[in-house]
Amino acid sequence: MTTRLSRNTVSLAALLALFTIQAHAAESSTGAPAAAPMQAGASAGADPCAQLRAQIAAQAEILPRPNVELLGKVGANEQCHFTSAETYRAAWGAKPLNLPEPRGGGHDEDD
Repeated sequence: MTTRLSRNTVSLAALLALFTIQAHAAESSTGAPAAAPMQAGASAGADPCAQLRAQIAAQAEILPRPNVELLGKVGANEQCHFTSAETYRAAWGAKPLNLPEPRGGGHDEDD
């Protein structure tokens, strides 16, 4: 269980780093901030961080594949200071429940 969590954490960090790099590359090639399209689509006076947090909270199910579009928006908006839990939920949706550890009834190490 811990190994799977470690792999998911590493893959989530890699995805976030990839989208941050892509956002910075797009920003440097066009000269416009990468978050500008999202801000332009936002209604006047609305906070883009609050809108993204609402989109993240709306993902109630566990996703079979990461939501790369929302994860890209999270990575492009560093001023929002998203927590690791918000970033995880943006990519994978709701956190899966911890499965009970199997009981080791048949194997004693003291033999």
